Amino acid sequence: SLAPSVKDYEYFFAQYLTEAEDVIYISATDKIGKCYGNALEASKGFSHVHVIDSEKISCGQGMMTIVAAKMARDGATVEQIKNEMEAIKRKIDASFVIPSVKILYDRGLTDPITAKICDICRFHPVLGSLPSGKIAVMGVRIGKSENVWRNYIRFHLSNKARISDEVIFV
Repeated sequence: SLAPSVKDYEYFFAQYLTEAEDVIYISATDKIGKCYGNALEASKGFSHVHVIDSEKISCGQGMMTIVAAKMARDGATVEQIKNEMEAIKRKIDASFVIPSVKILYDRGLTDPITAKICDICRFHPVLGSLPSGKIAVMGVRIGKSENVWRNYIRFHLSNKARISDEVIFV
């Protein structure tokens, strides 16, 4: 999907600044599109808009948003929230199983032959964030989607020492 334009972000920020003194926008990684760049450009017209590159997508970005919202609710300052976001994005291990390679094909990230072979063989790529913020294929799971998801979740829950129980996406 296309990133919102700079004008879209300007409208969004202006709308929320009528409800709050500051807006902290946690963007998807700048490595997969123009969301971060467009939001950052739009924020230049506002002194109370703060744009953070999550270096994540999907649930990783969502985890950061939940933590930031909780901090704001508990009275943290904008600077405290921004500093915490910079610290926790290095700790978040967010990956997910793609149900079909067709999703990657539809976005121009693979060719039709690879997509068809993967679907026939029931290959499900696992995408995740590298420390650089780039999204990469971290592995491949094989089988029916339901079984792949169940085993993937079981695998990640088996390492309980690395899991914080404050925010979990499944």
